[in-house]
Amino acid sequence: MIDLDNLAHDNPDLDGPYGQSLLRSRWFPFVLTDATLLHSVMLLAASHYEAEHGSNSHGFDIFALRSMAISGMNEHLLSPVSSLSDELVGAILHVAAYEALFGDRDAFAMHMNGLRKIVQLRGGLSTLGLDGLLERMILWVDANACFATGFDIFFNKNDFPTHVNHPPLNLALFGARRDSHSRP
Repeated sequence: MIDLDNLAHDNPDLDGPYGQSLLRSRWFPFVLTDATLLHSVMLLAASHYEAEHGSNSHGFDIFALRSMAISGMNEHLLSPVSSLSDELVGAILHVAAYEALFGDRDAFAMHMNGLRKIVQLRGGLSTLGLDGLLERMILWVDANACFATGFDIFFNKNDFPTHVNHPPLNLALFGARRDSHSRP
């Protein structure tokens, strides 16, 4: 069974200086506000769970979750209101992380490039919501997923000024094994 621990692990790199389990207290309630965001988070969580416990260890269809997340992201992109929303940013980020860990590295790059464009149109990382949590999440996924896939980071400080640094790699928490990903 997938529970909140599978959806929102404690992560000191994302909690910032306060150590308040922000993924549980801020992120997860936010996830529940948007079906597309929920599908993308469930996609990543179910894939992690399956990797740890074996295929058919849960009742989720990974392909269906991925399809629902992609379809919802495309719907958001068609709407002037939601095309630059924090919900869409979070959904793209989670689908990109899924692709980095369980899918296709080129699809990961495509999603990260799309995320870059949305963040640029928003006015930069500092304009994202959740009091900096979404910004830290992007930088954390960027650092870990890019290392795992062999890409250079997508959100460098020259193009995306930020007062937050890319956190140190934490491949164990990200879900990647050092020996299973080779850098090109």
